[in-house]
Amino acid sequence: MYKLANFQKCKNYVMTIELSVKENVLLEFTIFDSGFLITISRNILEKCCLSIFQRCEKTIKETLEKGNVRSYTIKSVVLIGGSSHFHELKETFRIVFPDRPLLECEDINLVIAKGACWYARDMASQTVKNHITQITARDVNTLMTLVDDHKEKTGNILVTLINKGTLLPVENVTFSVPTITPTVSVVLTEDRSLIGKLETTLRFNFWDKITFKFEVDEIGKIKLVVLDKDGNQDPGQIVVD
Repeated sequence: MYKLANFQKCKNYVMTIELSVKENVLLEFTIFDSGFLITISRNILEKCCLSIFQRCEKTIKETLEKGNVRSYTIKSVVLIGGSSHFHELKETFRIVFPDRPLLECEDINLVIAKGACWYARDMASQTVKNHITQITARDVNTLMTLVDDHKEKTGNILVTLINKGTLLPVENVTFSVPTITPTVSVVLTEDRSLIGKLETTLRFNFWDKITFKFEVDEIGKIKLVVLDKDGNQDPGQIVVD
């Protein structure tokens, strides 16, 4: 039997492991151009590797902790090649990922390709999310009707509710105007294009105050509602995606 010092001086050292689910494990290596073959049972090999599996478990847990990742967010665990034959390794992963399926795949290139696709998808998704937070509004207007002292209509004007370039989201913006009609027709435009219209069902008295309340979320969805002088909201509303 060679001492450890002799092993450290070995050249052309080659070790291969033949893995089979039921058969013994063959360790074949070459030292000083001489071939050696050792046969051990799979049970003994698994015991020898137990400390390695425990270190794997520790490393995985530390990696998840450093990355601030919860184990339940991992959809599945893939065992590649020979690792799929070790019962102890499977048990190690089941400890860390108790509710996740353990998939087996002999083709490491396929696993790498799928992982690259998932990574690209996640990176693209995050890029889109980051971009959306920087989105700005276009001009959002409502149409107002002008009247004279005789209650005669003299024309229409566009009142800008949100100016172009305003950072989103825009929350809980209100403004009030008097009305001379029992019902009100609300027209909403974006960059001069009609995007919504609302005929109120609330009843208004002459010169009652009508309040418009609107908001735009972070992805540009617009919501506008109408309230009377007592704060009652009209059942109808304008919602534009």
